[in-house]
Amino acid sequence: MARRAGPAVWAVFLWPGGHHHGAWRLPDSTGAELMSFDNYRRMAQDAERGKLDVVFLGDRLDAWPLPTAYLARTARAARLETLTLTAALATVTERIGIVATASTTFSEPFNLARMIGSLDHISGGRIGWNVVTSYTDDQAQNYGLDHIPPRPERYARAQEFLDVVKGLWDTFEDDAVFRDKEKGQFFDPARFHKLDHKGEHFSVAGPLNMERPPQGYPVICQAGASKDGIAFAARNGELLFSVNSSIERARDYYKAIKDGAVAAGRHPDEVKVLASINPVIGRTEEEANEKYEQMQALLDDDVSRTFAEHYFGIDLAEYDLDAPVPEIELPEVGRGSAAGAPGVHAQPRPRPEPDHA
Repeated sequence: MARRAGPAVWAVFLWPGGHHHGAWRLPDSTGAELMSFDNYRRMAQDAERGKLDVVFLGDRLDAWPLPTAYLARTARAARLETLTLTAALATVTERIGIVATASTTFSEPFNLARMIGSLDHISGGRIGWNVVTSYTDDQAQNYGLDHIPPRPERYARAQEFLDVVKGLWDTFEDDAVFRDKEKGQFFDPARFHKLDHKGEHFSVAGPLNMERPPQGYPVICQAGASKDGIAFAARNGELLFSVNSSIERARDYYKAIKDGAVAAGRHPDEVKVLASINPVIGRTEEEANEKYEQMQALLDDDVSRTFAEHYFGIDLAEYDLDAPVPEIELPEVGRGSAAGAPGVHAQPRPRPEPDHA
């Protein structure tokens, strides 16, 4: 994936069920076929023909922990695993970058270094890694833990994890492999390095049994918006995905990232910050508005309220769904994306990090 110096990067966040919770119910939608690779292939190829830069694949390591009666009325219960999907998409596209999400909390550095490095080779150097820490107990309980580790602990592990992965990708120097058939020398042993890492969270000997990825390091992506997430993103991220509820908050987030990058000794232009939009597309504005109203009419009131409660961190049960939205003071908490809410809680609570962060 090219590291661009230009003014903008355009990405599409693929979700076959649609990001609007009523989209999968449209009569001509194929979005309910969540396991259909053909849906992903078509969307990725459309994005490539449209000259977009990146296909983004978010992920989480559980089903949406909504009550089953609510979950059953959404297209959120299942998804393809992103590294596997990325490999498949790499074979049916030629130029567009592909970002896969993988967690540092429930993986090992050696495994992910091999998998993401393999993807970069398979794609010819078009891969990005959305580095996430995961964030809910529901995900932790799929990996033998009762609770998710505290956020500072997760990000400390993530930093060491990323450092180890990069160290493994440095096993072969850029010009170490020369494949001299006559002399019978495949690579220069002086340019082949064992890692021998021993840290707080990991002990990894190396070397990585893979030639250096085509990009050297696949593009590092992030979407954290908490204090720890912003610090991690500013120090490491090259491509950041964000959702903000106002232009003012978007500007504040942008400034925090750029200032953080400088504080970490980086040039601010090394970090691209992407602001999200959720467009409804039609051949005309009238057609787009009609489609939007049709999707709105297909929303389930109970499910919508549940998602809103979790996104905004408040109990909406006392409010009339058909009345104008009242003035409500929202908690000041970080969130990188409005990709969804993880459960049902009646009391106000801090909003979690996003579906892919």
